[in-house]
Amino acid sequence: MNQGEINIYEIISIISRKKFKVISITSVFILLSLILAFSLPNKYSSYALLAPSDDDSSSDMLGQLGGFASLAGLNLDETANKTDEAIERIQSFEFFKTYILNEAMLVDLMAAKNWNPSNKQVIYNSYKYDASSGIWKRKSFIPFASISKKPSAQEAYKYYKNMLSITQNSKTGFTELSVTHFSPYVAKRWCDSIITEINKSMREEERIRVQKSIDFLKEEYKNSNYKELKVTASSLVEEQMKSLMFVEASESFVFKVIDSPIVSEFKSSPKRLIILIVGLILGLLTSSSVILFNHYRQT
Repeated sequence: MNQGEINIYEIISIISRKKFKVISITSVFILLSLILAFSLPNKYSSYALLAPSDDDSSSDMLGQLGGFASLAGLNLDETANKTDEAIERIQSFEFFKTYILNEAMLVDLMAAKNWNPSNKQVIYNSYKYDASSGIWKRKSFIPFASISKKPSAQEAYKYYKNMLSITQNSKTGFTELSVTHFSPYVAKRWCDSIITEINKSMREEERIRVQKSIDFLKEEYKNSNYKELKVTASSLVEEQMKSLMFVEASESFVFKVIDSPIVSEFKSSPKRLIILIVGLILGLLTSSSVILFNHYRQT
């Protein structure tokens, strides 16, 4: 064997002679892993499976209206997919601040540290928030927010992004939304709230847009001297009125709920077995490296 060539049998022999050292170092890593695994509080996830709304009449009419409106120098074409837009909105700061964030959510988001299953109450970090008086006690790390101990919307948004997961299956078009929290009840409540608010907010925006389209068409009908344009405008007004009726009546404007959020009985994290296995592997690698390093340094 050439000098410098690795001999696997020699390495195994060196390590086996120091097996008690390997066991000792590995045991320390396992112990630390156990402490870490059981010091981390349980978290629960609430899941919802969503399907896109079936209505395509609005987008079809937008194409017709866009062609007509172009005569007046307007562009009413809408090319963005409604589902894709909703997914991006849910993850946006604007949506979070306007439709989701409130005082109760801020406390559960920024001050919660655990959950008591016996009374189903969230346990708060007393160093951050005094639940009895409702006063924030934490120290702010935002320079220009140092006067107020209450977390800002931007601070809360970072936590919101960490507890939120939303993915779309490109083949089926279904969207899976999940929210994770110490309390399974809070996770379900937030998941329900997100679904409700995204449908409500986008429905309201669509209602306003359609109403503006109707007003525009009526104005064109009134001012136009061409019979063909009057007929076209009248027809489009009728169709847009149908679209408006659908918007007003549809609660599931963007998403239909296929599988509703539930209060999970099973934790989603931490994965204690995985933490233990990682600790075992790190312990074996560290102990072996230390033994081999010391052996070859002395030879």
